[in-house]
Amino acid sequence: MFGRIARVRGGPNTRTRASARPARRAGPRIGGALALAGLMLAMETGGAQATAVYTRELAVQVVEICTGAGVDCYAPAYDAALLQSMFDPAGIELFFPAATRLNGFGFVDAGGGEIDPGEALNDFRLAMSPPATAHTAYLGGTPDMAGSAVELAYVGGASVDLPFGVVQGTGGFSLAAATEIVAHALGHILGAPHDGDGNAAPASGFVMAPALNLAAPPSTYSTVSLAAFESAALPGPTGTFAASADVPAPAAGGLLAAALGGLAALRARRRRTV
Repeated sequence: MFGRIARVRGGPNTRTRASARPARRAGPRIGGALALAGLMLAMETGGAQATAVYTRELAVQVVEICTGAGVDCYAPAYDAALLQSMFDPAGIELFFPAATRLNGFGFVDAGGGEIDPGEALNDFRLAMSPPATAHTAYLGGTPDMAGSAVELAYVGGASVDLPFGVVQGTGGFSLAAATEIVAHALGHILGAPHDGDGNAAPASGFVMAPALNLAAPPSTYSTVSLAAFESAALPGPTGTFAASADVPAPAAGGLLAAALGGLAALRARRRRTV
């Protein structure tokens, strides 16, 4: 059994929860002189930026789900560079294999031209299990989901060979918003709960927030989410899909892999609402 947590529809540009916590106040603004000095220093050093240090890897396998003879197909959309930047602070390097296709899939009609996301996730899991490749999260695309949902994934699924999620492949979202939806599903698979849901993270402003502003989709994970990633076993059987020579040695204080118990399916909501 696993529970489900729904994101509740808010206004035209937001998703909200009734118990949403207020966001933390931003820190003091940097003075103009200090900002100018920083800009000059950046120019003198060639604008060099810190390079991310990767200690683990994760493949994001997009699965184009097609009904019938493959006339109607659905796949999640994302910006690979933006998605990678979200995982840089966690030390997780993402890989993006070519999308695969799952034909002859039968979505369960929920009425009103929408499909049942829970049934879609379960059927997707059955079609893809067991995970074929180590350290890989599988995301399948769907038509419009019922109940204003836009994604559904197993929370902590990475640790129990259930690295699966379904993401709505329709809706006309901006690429930034679509990428955040994918990042949200991946966050759940790696064990991250909703921010502010029984934890110290603010309930807005980060990828795992239960409410998202469509006009400015979050592009960073909270410290609560990053801590969850540190305790998450990456998906798949023991080993890596990449050659060992391509995997950087763990840095001091690197990420730990530990099994997590319990599953939950998390629903995101549409129209920001996601």
